[in-house]
Amino acid sequence: MSRFAAHVAGLDSRQKQRAVAWIWLGVSALLAGGLMSLMLVIARTPALQDLLPGTDFFHVALVVHVDLTVLVWFMACAGLAWTVFGDARYGALQNIAIALAAAGAAMITVAPFIGADRPLMNNYVPVLRHPWFYAALIVLGVGLTLQACLFLAQRWRSFRIVDRLDLVRFALSIA
Repeated sequence: MSRFAAHVAGLDSRQKQRAVAWIWLGVSALLAGGLMSLMLVIARTPALQDLLPGTDFFHVALVVHVDLTVLVWFMACAGLAWTVFGDARYGALQNIAIALAAAGAAMITVAPFIGADRPLMNNYVPVLRHPWFYAALIVLGVGLTLQACLFLAQRWRSFRIVDRLDLVRFALSIA
């Protein structure tokens, strides 16, 4: 068994639960993004497009699809890495970080159905110009930033590069 597999197998049960929570956040974001891609098809179907809210639901669904399948998915993978290569300290704060990230992702998902219908497509992260959507991005960002800061707080003394796991921790720290 490789050192990485042994490291993951050696995590305590709370760390494993948090790692699984990050995985579920990423998978849920992909599933919700996939449903938004179906909405993209419906938004372009002449007989069905009138059933969707707003006037430009295609671009609204596209924004939510991209944010969920790219932004939330990749950030959930980062949260997973920070959890796996961190340690069990600050467990309650790590749980709050996951909850905030999940709440932000859920807010992004429901945004088109509560009136967020002004897409802005020229950003690296496309947005819906609506306070709810901005709040969703902030909540997601606070959760991810909290998890990253907790990882750094756990690892700030171990910047020695002795083996591969230390190299991974160092890379995650500077990333």
